[in-house]
Amino acid sequence: MSKIKPIPVVKGSFKSFDKTSIYYEVRGSGEPIIFIYGIGCLMNHFVYQTSILSQNYKVINIDLRGHGSTAVPKLKKNISISAIAKDIPLLLKKLKIKKAHFVGHSFGCSILLEAYKQKCEIFKSLSLINGFSSNPLDGMFYSEKIIQDIYRYINILSKNLPESFSFIWENLLDNPISPYVLSFLGGFNPREVKKKDIEIYIQGIAYINQSVFFKLFNEMINADYSNLLAKIKTPTMIIAGKRDPLTPVEKQKKLSKNIKNSTLFIFEEGSHCTQLDFPEELSDILQKFIKKSL
Repeated sequence: MSKIKPIPVVKGSFKSFDKTSIYYEVRGSGEPIIFIYGIGCLMNHFVYQTSILSQNYKVINIDLRGHGSTAVPKLKKNISISAIAKDIPLLLKKLKIKKAHFVGHSFGCSILLEAYKQKCEIFKSLSLINGFSSNPLDGMFYSEKIIQDIYRYINILSKNLPESFSFIWENLLDNPISPYVLSFLGGFNPREVKKKDIEIYIQGIAYINQSVFFKLFNEMINADYSNLLAKIKTPTMIIAGKRDPLTPVEKQKKLSKNIKNSTLFIFEEGSHCTQLDFPEELSDILQKFIKKSL
């Protein structure tokens, strides 16, 4: 990636509606863009877009509840898609922003759809990267039943033998072959992504509070925003990876078809993390789309 000027970061936090401390970072100035990463991820998932876009925009990253530097809510009911979505307008209020451009990846797309459902007036534009509007296990790896069965067994093990599961979970992810396995499964394009970016992702998912992870994962597979899509009026872009078996490109096409006047861009060699596979290209696409949305 070409060398660009580093932009100073302003770090902060605020107390949300339930007093949970939410961490955020701000870089640059101009039109505000808020990035929402996926479940078990870290801000690093948008490190390149943050660096590039903060040259011309005010880029805001937020740590989800129970992720990174944001606290785990005291009440289990507040570990939810709805609660995370409620954090977003409160972040804008903290930063004295009325409306912003939003970019989500994977589970982050579900969060943004819920946020749009709750408070659509804060959206200037919406970009959904490798996202979904309903159960992501449906069609994952092109075999719904196998994936559903695997997840059910993992869920049972995590609930009935939490200590044993934690040991297995952390050691599997801490294994040196993990980056190669994740690439093979379609999470990343091994020919394009930097190995260190996969390793940082593994660190995040290995040490996330597992009760938070599974609570949000269960919410994710039960959430359905299919009926919301036709109601979305804000400029919307769908970004897909043709080599993404986690959220297959046909699902992305359907998502775009159901959001009237949305723009669909497909990366022919993109995996589930196109923002890490092709950071400069995706940043350029986002900038052009946002500029067109103004």
